[in-house]
Amino acid sequence: LPPSATFNVISFGSSYHRLWPESRPATVEHVGRALAYVGKMRASQGGTDLWRPLQHVYATALPSRKHSRSVFLVTDGFTTSPDYSLHLAALHAPHTRLFAFGVGATPRRHFVRALSRAGGGSTIFVSAGEACRRHMRLQLRRAVQPCLRDIRLRWKLPGAKPGWTPELQAPVAFSAVWEGERLLVFGFPGRCTQVELTAWHGREQVSQLVT
Repeated sequence: LPPSATFNVISFGSSYHRLWPESRPATVEHVGRALAYVGKMRASQGGTDLWRPLQHVYATALPSRKHSRSVFLVTDGFTTSPDYSLHLAALHAPHTRLFAFGVGATPRRHFVRALSRAGGGSTIFVSAGEACRRHMRLQLRRAVQPCLRDIRLRWKLPGAKPGWTPELQAPVAFSAVWEGERLLVFGFPGRCTQVELTAWHGREQVSQLVT
């Protein structure tokens, strides 16, 4: 973690528990206490109400508009009220990005990917017994970078009303794109005269018209 970062650890099931009432600086002492806390975690909290800890995190105010926040979520994707969790992630994506680690023998991959996509983050699936240190480093590196999220393409076709047609490509939905990464899209628009790309960069929307 960057020296200026603060962090907290939340375990959850049908309820949730915080390590500290408020986030603490990422000192050696605090990181050590967090590791000890995580080492004692057991899957003994009943069902999975993911929306509860997410709602708590999003309701916690940031110090200022200059600050951002990242959520690193470890989950198998099986949860109650998945649509509400997706809604929360998308609603707060401008200031809080969500990075997911899919775990378990058969994680609910579609939901885990959709959740991080809605939250402007990325997803990594970790197999049983696999060391996750390098995956964590990648997610941390992404978390401190700007990215393009909520990427959309519109295709201008002759005779189309009002002239622009969405979702004529594969994939239809896109995850965030980070520095040094590429986004490959296959288009199926027939006769196309223009393509408009829009995306969010932090709190600013950007667009590019290709003819």
